[in-house]
Parts: sequence; C-alpha cells; structure tokens
Amino acid sequence: MSFAGGFDSSDAWAPPQAGDIIAEAMKKEKVLKELAASQEDLRGGVQRSLKG
Repeated sequence: MSFAGGFDSSDAWAPPQAGDIIAEAMKKEKVLKELAASQEDLRGGVQRSLKG
C-alpha cells in the first residue's frame, strides 16, 4: 500500500510508557470487577422476582 507524499509510518507509532500500561490494566480490571458485581446483582434480582 502506498501513500501520496511518502507516508513514513515509523513516526506514527511510539512505544507506550510503562506507567500507561499499568494504569490502563488497572482501569480495565476495575471495570471488569464492576461488571461482574452488576451481573451478580442482576442475577439475584431476577431470581427474587421469579420466586415471588
């Protein structure tokens, strides 16, 4: 694939800093835990509504 003007992709990407990777992983882990907790709450609510 060629680009008009000689696009140099080596300048477009830089390696992420280590702190960024760790911070992003922690944010993702927090979101996943919140989703799992919400799923459990929803499951409990559905079970209660089906029983009574």
